[in-house]
Amino acid sequence: MLSVLFGCISFIVNRKLGNRRRVKEIQKEINDFNAELKKATKEKDEKKIKKVNEREEELSKLMTEMMMLSFKPLVVVLPLFWLAYAWLLPSLFPADFIVHLDFHLPSSIMFWNPWKDYLGYRGVFIYCLVLVGFALELIVGKLLKIESL
Repeated sequence: MLSVLFGCISFIVNRKLGNRRRVKEIQKEINDFNAELKKATKEKDEKKIKKVNEREEELSKLMTEMMMLSFKPLVVVLPLFWLAYAWLLPSLFPADFIVHLDFHLPSSIMFWNPWKDYLGYRGVFIYCLVLVGFALELIVGKLLKIESL
C-alpha cells in the first residue's frame, strides 16, 4: 500500500514539476538540430554546417534546461523516498520480514547472489514501486491519448 501511495505521489510530482510538454519540445528541437547537421554533413555543405554549428550554444542551453526540468521533481521525491525507505518501512515491518516468491528476481548483490526468490520489506517496496510507476505511466498515457482523440 505504501508503494502505491508513494508511486502516486511521485507520479503527480513528476507531472507537475517535470513539465513534460517543455521537455518534449526541447527534445524535438534537439532532434531537428541533429537531423539538420547530419543532412548538411552528408551533403558536405560547409555553409550549412557552419550555420548549424552557430546554433550549438543555443542547443547547449536547451539541453541544460531539459536536464534541470528532469531534476526538479527529484528535490521533492528523493527526500520522500528516503523517509519511506529509511524510517517508515523499518517502523512498519520487523527486521526478519521475508516474502518467498515462486520465481527469481535480480538481486542487488550481483556477485554473491545474482538472482533470488525472496525479498525483504525494502525489496518488496522497491519492486512494487517500479510496477506501480510503470502501471501509472501506461494507464495515464493511454487515457491522455484517448482524451486527445
